[in-house]
Amino acid sequence: MRINDEEAEAFTSTCEQHFARSLAGDQLSPVRTSYQCWCSGNECERHPLTKLVADRISNVTRAPVRYMEPFQILKYEPGQFYRAHHDQNSGLFTPQGVRVYTFFMYLRSPEEGGQTRFPQLNISITPTRGSALLWANVKNGDLTQSDGRTQHEAVPPSK
Repeated sequence: MRINDEEAEAFTSTCEQHFARSLAGDQLSPVRTSYQCWCSGNECERHPLTKLVADRISNVTRAPVRYMEPFQILKYEPGQFYRAHHDQNSGLFTPQGVRVYTFFMYLRSPEEGGQTRFPQLNISITPTRGSALLWANVKNGDLTQSDGRTQHEAVPPSK
């Protein structure tokens, strides 16, 4: 699945006025220095193109949109990062349940740096506008078991 330029612009333009320092869990943390905008309760959530993207992701993952978290739009300035972490940190007993998948879209291409690195797999993905990644956060046979191979980090962009 690819995100076209018009769709990428719908996410970035509707979030322009809503960026705040990213949180790790529910708090500020030195392991994460980016900015984030939640596509929830604002024009990003209501934009017809962001809704189309959500529907396409639902088709790919076979998970209804109503079970998806709101989009989290991230912005990295040169030198900003998110250290190695795992996306599944919710208990099976929580209202939202475990985060089964991460669907990661690149809305811009940095001039230099900014890879998504999976240290345990020794893989780095270079961000290219319009591309997307999908990975499982838990093991098929037991949703309570995180798949440690999908621990990842945001390498700082240098430009």
